[in-house]
Amino acid sequence: MYSIIVVPPPTTEDERNGTQIRLAPGDHLAFGRSAPDNDLVIRHDGVSRRAGRITAHGAFWILSNLSTRQTYVVENPEGAGEHIKVGPGRLDAPIPFEFSRIVLPAAGDLLPIEVWAPRHDYLDGADGPDGEPTAPAFSVDRAKRYFAVLTALCEPRLRGDPHAPLPTVDQVVERLRPVWAAASRTSVQWNIDYLAVKLRLKPGPDTADTGPRLNGKKESLVSLALRFDLVRETDLPLLTPRPPAPPAPPAPPARPPTQHQPQPTQTPHTEPTTRRERPAQAERAARTGQPAAEQATRTERAERTARTARTESPAQVGQATRAEAAARATQPEQPELATQPGPAEPAGLAGPAGLAGPAELVAQPEPAERPGPAEPAEPARQQPRSGRAAR
Repeated sequence: MYSIIVVPPPTTEDERNGTQIRLAPGDHLAFGRSAPDNDLVIRHDGVSRRAGRITAHGAFWILSNLSTRQTYVVENPEGAGEHIKVGPGRLDAPIPFEFSRIVLPAAGDLLPIEVWAPRHDYLDGADGPDGEPTAPAFSVDRAKRYFAVLTALCEPRLRGDPHAPLPTVDQVVERLRPVWAAASRTSVQWNIDYLAVKLRLKPGPDTADTGPRLNGKKESLVSLALRFDLVRETDLPLLTPRPPAPPAPPAPPARPPTQHQPQPTQTPHTEPTTRRERPAQAERAARTGQPAAEQATRTERAERTARTARTESPAQVGQATRAEAAARATQPEQPELATQPGPAEPAGLAGPAGLAGPAELVAQPEPAERPGPAEPAEPARQQPRSGRAAR
């Protein structure tokens, strides 16, 4: 299992051809200008014949400087200027960086050798012993505007160039414009002064001794923030405006409340008299002695009363019946129909006393209607009896 990967420096003959040398734990890699004595040959007149040696270990590697005059620098490209110096003749200097760059000074040139170490292991976020929490060394709030100003100042060196010049106040204003529309020179400068006091680089304005003038204020802020990881690469997205939230789906149109429509009241309909009913009405009129038209009116009135009784209460039906009876009482009485004399009865065929013959028909009085849902029954008519029937 390999743990260390070494990438040789580019030369005029081999310009970054992707060559990689893998070392397992315990392996050594010697580098220098002389071919027989080294595993990695660097063809440059400014490099020693035996320049140095790399030894791989489990989670780190060590560097030995075999030269007698040159000092090697090991940079951490991810540490924003963090580096380690290995002096001439120093043996087995441990390098703790995951991604390192050995810088070899060679007659005016700087030749880099990249070394990739395995990912480091860290303690998980388990809670420590009970008690009061430790006070933080630098209390910063990543949601405040002063932290956005500090991130904008550190951005060029966090992007990979440890010696990049710091941005000016105007450049910081333009960089923060997408996330802070009201940024101005005055507001940015005020936040820089506030950071110098907060990070204890300058005494506060309420103290008696304001201290010496801090000329490299921005440089001191960036150096302190990068050395103690107050600003990391993971904080750079704070300078990018957040995408707008997707619009909410349109709400469905509100349905109007359903209103109860009153049903129209159906007026009871009186059907006209059919042809079958006309002979019966005429016969009934002949028996009662009333005209056919009046008898039909009475029949329709009785049918209307029966239909109304199905939908109305008994009290309403009784009241309507009493009103109808009062209306009939005020009508004038109809004269009786005159009977036409018929042929004489043969002698000896006269009926008993008190019985009328067929020619002496007398209209029977109509009984009063009873209130109720049903039509009153017609009284039984007494048939006239002839003289023969009496005998």
